[in-house]
Amino acid sequence: MQYIILLLCLPFFLGNEPIIDCKDEIVPGYIVFQSGKRKEGKIKIGKLIDNEIKVIFISGSHNIEKRYLPEDLLAYGYEKEIIDELGLKSTKWVHYEKHKVDFPPVPFGKTTIFIEKEIDGPLSLFCYYYEVQGINRTYYQYVFYLKDKEANLFLISKDCFNSCAKEAFEDYTALTQKIGEEGFRFNNIERIVKDYNFWLSNKHDKNQYKVALD
Repeated sequence: MQYIILLLCLPFFLGNEPIIDCKDEIVPGYIVFQSGKRKEGKIKIGKLIDNEIKVIFISGSHNIEKRYLPEDLLAYGYEKEIIDELGLKSTKWVHYEKHKVDFPPVPFGKTTIFIEKEIDGPLSLFCYYYEVQGINRTYYQYVFYLKDKEANLFLISKDCFNSCAKEAFEDYTALTQKIGEEGFRFNNIERIVKDYNFWLSNKHDKNQYKVALD
């Protein structure tokens, strides 16, 4: 697993655990217009929820800033510095796509937003956060979505994980039989999707479970 380096950060909470919300950072990036045309430039990364509801794009020799909303674009992305499990620095491209979701990122907000692509493949995995106002502090909850080849989007939340996952991966018997067991729960969704895509690509025996090679 790779971890994005977050600079100039402030603590918030995800469930009962602190997470990180960052001040603006300018990095190389791109946007994709509704026409499909892609434009290179720089992205000003905002706070956690900000990245889901707007994009600040910087382009030209005069570094002109322009704000884009989900209705303006199909997608955008940016390059971030990361640290891998060995503590080595590298870079990673972070990609967002526009989709309609079940819960707005902010109370009473719009539900057509940018959601982050965690895994790209025959079955793609997306994730986004939404804000929950507690008595004394703000919480962020997160959910996952799966997108199939036909661009259908399926919600995978912690509450429905066992039933939703078994339905999503129903054609890979060896995997569905493990759903709910240790190592095959909500927090393991990234590896589960990778293993499912590995099976889709190789089409080995559906009753035999094999781990994808990263």
